[in-house]
Amino acid sequence: MPKSKSQPTRSFWIVLLWVGLAYTGFVLLHTLPKPIPETDQLVFSEGNCRKLIKTMAHDIGMRVVGTKQETETFELLWDQLSDYKSKRDPHVQFDLVHQQANGSHLFDFMSEQVVKVYQNISNIIVHLTCETCSKDAILLNSHYDTTIVSPGAADDGAGVAIMMEMVRLFSKDNTLKNSIIFLFNGAEETLQDASHAFVTQHNLSKDVKAVINLEAMGARGKEILFQANSRKLIDAYAHVPHPHASSLSNDIFGTGLILSDTDFRQFVEYGNLVGLDFAFYQNSYSYHTTLDVVENIQSGSLQHFGDNIYALLKHLLDQQDLHFEKDSSMIYYVYMDLIFVAYSKEFSQLLHLFSSVIAIFVCLRHMAALNMTVGDALGAFMGTMISILLGFVTSVGASLLIATVNPMSWFSNEMFPLLLFGPTFVLGLLLKSYFTVSKPVDDYKRERQEWIGLTLFWIVVLLLTTLAGIASSFVCLFNLVVLVAGLLLDYQLSRGVIRAHLSFWVYVVCFVPYLSFGFGMGLSFLYVFVPIAGRIGPDAPVDVIVPIVTSLSLLVSQAYIVLPLSWRLDRHRVTRLIGLLSLSVCLVFAFLNPYTPMAPKRVYVGYKNDQATGEHGVHVAFADIGNIQPVLKSLENALQVKPIKRTVHETELDWSTMYPFSHFIENHFFNLTSTTTIEHMPVLQTNRRLNSDGTQTIDIICHHEHFIWTVIAFSAEIESWSLSIPPPTRKQHKIRHVSGDVGTEWTMTMTVKGHQPITFNVNGLERNGYNLLVPNSSKDGMQWIWSDSYTSGSILAKVERSLPRWTSGMYVGMVSTLTQ
Repeated sequence: MPKSKSQPTRSFWIVLLWVGLAYTGFVLLHTLPKPIPETDQLVFSEGNCRKLIKTMAHDIGMRVVGTKQETETFELLWDQLSDYKSKRDPHVQFDLVHQQANGSHLFDFMSEQVVKVYQNISNIIVHLTCETCSKDAILLNSHYDTTIVSPGAADDGAGVAIMMEMVRLFSKDNTLKNSIIFLFNGAEETLQDASHAFVTQHNLSKDVKAVINLEAMGARGKEILFQANSRKLIDAYAHVPHPHASSLSNDIFGTGLILSDTDFRQFVEYGNLVGLDFAFYQNSYSYHTTLDVVENIQSGSLQHFGDNIYALLKHLLDQQDLHFEKDSSMIYYVYMDLIFVAYSKEFSQLLHLFSSVIAIFVCLRHMAALNMTVGDALGAFMGTMISILLGFVTSVGASLLIATVNPMSWFSNEMFPLLLFGPTFVLGLLLKSYFTVSKPVDDYKRERQEWIGLTLFWIVVLLLTTLAGIASSFVCLFNLVVLVAGLLLDYQLSRGVIRAHLSFWVYVVCFVPYLSFGFGMGLSFLYVFVPIAGRIGPDAPVDVIVPIVTSLSLLVSQAYIVLPLSWRLDRHRVTRLIGLLSLSVCLVFAFLNPYTPMAPKRVYVGYKNDQATGEHGVHVAFADIGNIQPVLKSLENALQVKPIKRTVHETELDWSTMYPFSHFIENHFFNLTSTTTIEHMPVLQTNRRLNSDGTQTIDIICHHEHFIWTVIAFSAEIESWSLSIPPPTRKQHKIRHVSGDVGTEWTMTMTVKGHQPITFNVNGLERNGYNLLVPNSSKDGMQWIWSDSYTSGSILAKVERSLPRWTSGMYVGMVSTLTQ
């Protein structure tokens, strides 16, 4: 058929429509409510939250368990809650409780079982009830402690502040029908000790029927419901004003690439509870860094989070029955960030099967109109498969090529992978026909054959993901339905006699119902995975993972529509233009610094006095592969010592206090033999009693007055011990201990096989380092710097001053000693 002069113009409008709808998806994803300033009125106020967060994160600072800041934060929260108690409605019973707990548990993390021992861990518990209220309660949880390196404005100052607002509002609500418990827990970053203490030891835990957990792994945008295990709770979530949820997030969390967890695990594992888990996830660059300050929490984000939690609680507390059944098989999502949709996996299976049958029937009818045989259809399907595979291969290939000179070149902005891998993915889609079609073709039949090939592709993917039980298979359903709708409209417009290209309105019908929704989901992929690439280890193939994730994002955003659309144009010329664009973009990214001060490279710095090996010096570790050598070169010039790369085994010993994260870092050591050693050391006292049955019983006392987060490592076959958990069957053991600010020693007793002496390796972090933080304005977005007023501080301060502006450091003083 001769090429119509109108086809390029119409194709331009189709592309413009795709761009416009994609931008609409971007806007919907980022639209936030107007924040309410500080107020005493009975409405949720972001302004009230920001005031508390600023006090916690800026005035107090890092709230590491075992430091005086932890105690200061406890007192701050206790005083404010006591004030709310005095102002409560007379009909509301307000119980304010301090739980201080000791215990132990096994924590499965990164394929490792970590033995956790905690002592003097603090929880603040608020119990709101009334004379006529049911004792059945909803539990709301957040944590006020922080990790070693962060002021914790979002993680989890935001959750604490939102809970404080809930206490203020519900303590004045005389319409309660059920009880509510608020757990301000004091030890989550130590591997969830405080939530374990509450759910296993406190009497109120028996009244809890469901838990709502508030977390953060970012500081911008909307919070997302990313874990849920109850149909009734998911239905309750439908009543919130700003829903933002997707069972797709369950699938992402299940990949294992997100090396973090929340207190939600403890409530489910030890309390057998149902619940909902919420978290901020955008701008995850600030997560567990000194960038986690209140200024970096986006205006409107706290209002969005708080409005939703308040509405959810109001709905649940008004229910007659708070009994829930576990059900983790739900499909749920928010269409266009407006309509919350939820249904069972059983229903989805029937829906997907029915939709696939209808799609096959529609394809057969269109094949008849095009005189296509079954072989032609299979050829179209295989061609689509090959084209999509080439899209992925081209993106990964381009990424690996750039990585040879500039690893992680796309890292500094979540949108950069779209700019880099968007053209390469589209280029890959077009490569097959470029090399298999001998001359430029403008063919309306081929346009429809590509459309049918795409429809068959999504039928197969839908059925496979459904059979695999993947919750995000609803994405495949959407793509299939809009393609089938396009075929139905085409058949209606052509009246079964196909003689021209697909109508512009066919593309409209395909794009409008889904594209904005799909593009928003694709962006969410990138918001999660791109920043995470900076903290999953130097050995992780992030330059493969991110282009694959980006290609998936483009696939669910209907970028595949270029396959039929290109038959309206000179496909060879279009392919060459996109190839030139891809080459140009790749060249730019090959020389782009992957890091910026607001998207920094994480550097873990420890000054260590190791009496076990006789070494003392600076350990510098990295959790990603990019720009390692420039950092090491800067430190070599500052310290006048060449770095030595440590083996995996040495790294595990060097960073025992970070076990098991120590498996996922690359460590380099600067041996500073001429420097002053750390004055104090932890002391491990042991008392051995040899038993007649060939075993020995050992009493252990670990004195750690000047240290927090102590770890003892040893090799033995343990028959029994005084901890509340069964001893692991392996011979190599690491026991991580954490104590509240008042703790200076801990004890345990164990019986082991054999009479031979056992050597204990004891590690700890300097306690005083966390007490001396000063404001810092020398680096963009960073509000804190380590003081040089403690033992190892002068060395660490020198390292901090030597690091490039595009890094964010964790600085600790560490010790290691041997005891028998």
